[in-house]
Amino acid sequence: SSELSEAIVIENLVASLSEIKKAIDDSLDSIEIFLLSQSQIIFCTLATAGRPYLRKHIPGVDVLIIDEAGQATEPELLIPYSFRPHKCIQVGDNKQLPATIVSKINRQIVGYDQSIMARLLDRCNLWAPRLREQHRMHAAICSFPSHQYYGNELVPAPFIANRSSPLSGCGVA
Repeated sequence: SSELSEAIVIENLVASLSEIKKAIDDSLDSIEIFLLSQSQIIFCTLATAGRPYLRKHIPGVDVLIIDEAGQATEPELLIPYSFRPHKCIQVGDNKQLPATIVSKINRQIVGYDQSIMARLLDRCNLWAPRLREQHRMHAAICSFPSHQYYGNELVPAPFIANRSSPLSGCGVA
């Protein structure tokens, strides 16, 4: 009898917690809808841009800015076009990382070896500014992409070039 009453109490507690979770989820959805409706700028990943929830609450955008466009495949880049942008700006470095897919298929056969950004630049004979000075990597690390992708023209910014290696004193650098 006491085991039965404990089971009923636990069952009621689980039911109450489920109701509370649903109320919290509904509240969060309401907050997100409100924030989306009031926002002038929305940041999200390409994959997140495909959420039906977002498409439902964002009818359209004036300007779509796609970061890391040089690394995205064409299908990925098409996802945010569901927001029907008036203008699209693709930002990225098509000289470093190619369109990235993890698959056993031959990406050259299906045309995914190049991002749409790189394809537009190549096929339309368009010019894009080239990275000359980088602001992130230590000078020793920068030497590889400079040699591999930039014909040794990529240099670290002065504040990076003069910075000591984070590995100094470890017997590594």
